[in-house]
Amino acid sequence: MLPCLRAFAHRDMRVLVSRSADGDFAAAVARRLGYRVVRGSSSRGGVTALRALARALGAEGGWVAFVADGPRGPRAVCKPGPVWLAEKTGLPVVAVRAYARYGFTLGGWARVRVPWPGTRVALRSSSPFHPDTPEAIEAAMDALSPHPTKTAARADHRAGNQKTRDRQVL
Repeated sequence: MLPCLRAFAHRDMRVLVSRSADGDFAAAVARRLGYRVVRGSSSRGGVTALRALARALGAEGGWVAFVADGPRGPRAVCKPGPVWLAEKTGLPVVAVRAYARYGFTLGGWARVRVPWPGTRVALRSSSPFHPDTPEAIEAAMDALSPHPTKTAARADHRAGNQKTRDRQVL
């Protein structure tokens, strides 16, 4: 999500951020960039957070951004939260992938890619769609690149990281 934060800043968007210690950093950055932060994840407070998001979207409309793979992984495998929220609100999902050629990768299971200041971040997005399963979102993510494995491997190689694959969902 970090590569996408700047691109969508100051658009009155809500962002779902984990209640973990790592999430504290992401939440602080998101707030500084004008996001409305909602805390929760599939392992801590996720149901409450999704219900709050559904109520807010029903009352005020708007956008929500969150990483769809959850805090316990596996990496790049979508959890059911985005599907539930889309079904509950009737709003579509737009899948977004971010690539940063220059940057560094944080440790931990998620291997978050952080672009160096001034690095150009390429974003690709799907057309809005209504998913019926988490796998539908994964398929949309894969469709954003004609050769997702080759593209991700090439970007990782250029960045000096052989195993990172950044996926974001809005």
